[in-house]
Amino acid sequence: MSTPLPWSMQQLFQQQSGHKYPSAALRVFRTLSGQAGEGWLATWSGGIVFLGRQPETAPQRLRFDWHDVTGLEICEEPFGAEICLETTDETWRLPFALRDRPLAERLRSQRPPPDAAMNSPPPLPKTPPPLPKTPPPLPKKAKRKAPKTFARPHERKYLPNVVYFAAAMLAMAHTDNVMAESELTAISRIFEQRECLAQGRRVLNSCSLEELFQTIATLFTPEQKKCLLANLLDLAAVDGTTAPQEIELLNQCQRILEIPDTLWLWLEDANRIKNDLSVFSY
Repeated sequence: MSTPLPWSMQQLFQQQSGHKYPSAALRVFRTLSGQAGEGWLATWSGGIVFLGRQPETAPQRLRFDWHDVTGLEICEEPFGAEICLETTDETWRLPFALRDRPLAERLRSQRPPPDAAMNSPPPLPKTPPPLPKTPPPLPKKAKRKAPKTFARPHERKYLPNVVYFAAAMLAMAHTDNVMAESELTAISRIFEQRECLAQGRRVLNSCSLEELFQTIATLFTPEQKKCLLANLLDLAAVDGTTAPQEIELLNQCQRILEIPDTLWLWLEDANRIKNDLSVFSY
């Protein structure tokens, strides 16, 4: 919407506000001194200015910053409308033409809300705050070394998972201090190379059962843990009896590897069904 300010008033506005063009302007028909005459209210981002010319006097100019303006409203009158300008010191009611109602609405909308100053960001400090000191670099996380497999120089090196699998199976076979022929056959069927069993035996001799299963807990994947437990259950029952020491080892394995009870019961039931050949009167 174009401004109705005449050229001469635009120059006065620029002198008062420091801006070349107003954000809104409205022609009124009364001066701030209450005399009849033509004038203009014009706004910019910092406030509002009255530019008026009385018929027999020189131009008059009055400027108000927004923090001095307490009200800027449109007041309806029987034969027209007035813009009501309130400041901390005085109130003025300035009539305007009805056809300029859109200009009056625009002028009124330029006044910032009363709490704008409260919600505005705080002023910048005179001196910038000191830059934060660069924090020292975090220590690099040491890579976890793979556990020893105790392979001799002339032996093939197996993956730690395989060697610790063999160590756990040997631990189960030796729980009752006697390795039955059936247990040896079952283990040999899984680990065909004697070197792998030899390395597993060295691992078993170098640590306790607690340490063995703790290493397995960090080394094995969930599927490898499930496979290990299934084979331990099968090995415990391969000789036809399950000794109390074997049950204790199985419970220790389940606890350290955090095997859920539901999975444990399912594997135990599957192993019992597998080894119960009496259903065939065998």
